[in-house]
Amino acid sequence: MTPAFKIVLAIWAVSMYLVGFIAWRVQNDALKRGYSSITASFWSLGVLFMAPIMLPLYILLREKSAPTETEPDEVEQARRRLFIICPHCGEENPPELTRCQKCGRLLVSEGKAIGTKACPYCGEQNDINAVYCANCKQPF
Repeated sequence: MTPAFKIVLAIWAVSMYLVGFIAWRVQNDALKRGYSSITASFWSLGVLFMAPIMLPLYILLREKSAPTETEPDEVEQARRRLFIICPHCGEENPPELTRCQKCGRLLVSEGKAIGTKACPYCGEQNDINAVYCANCKQPF
């Protein structure tokens, strides 16, 4: 084998590896965007065998944004975990506080009755001593 042939063979091997990697990324992207596995495989194989044509086509024709994986309820639950809702006034407080920044009362129950009650407006379960609903902020 001549040195020129070895160089050409090495360039071909590296380009095949890159095209295979790009095809794999296209398939993962298509699956993330909600395409069926058959459609994602079609795009991947198209890029693998006809990269100069199929890759630009995929980029132009794919849906512009991937669907979000978090549901609105999950976002709301995560937001609630970042704050402590005052059972007396309904104010959102950072978790490091022990007293409410609005009314000044303790954020933890002071030996009062233990239990929950349902909000008449949204049905959310709240502390039995709560004056405001932790979910919809309506007074009881």
